[in-house]
Amino acid sequence: MIYVYAMKPEERARLKIDQLLEAAGWQIQNLQELNLGASVGIAVREVPVKSGTVDYMLFVDKVFDTGDVMLANKLWGISATDVMQGVIYG
Repeated sequence: MIYVYAMKPEERARLKIDQLLEAAGWQIQNLQELNLGASVGIAVREVPVKSGTVDYMLFVDKVFDTGDVMLANKLWGISATDVMQGVIYG
């Protein structure tokens, strides 16, 4: 059981956003457990980007084109092989 009244405002907002995304068909994941093959729509929490951290990064229908792979490389500092392995085996 989650005690909403004991949560900070940001935690309550994140809980509500998670519920709304899930109700809309998105699967919520943490970056450390990223599996782009788990669903058509993936919402990844707290993704670091060049300017800081985004609360949610949304992915639709896996990563298939070169532009998406290159963006993932820049955002997360990982190799194209790692990204494509997530697509193939994820």
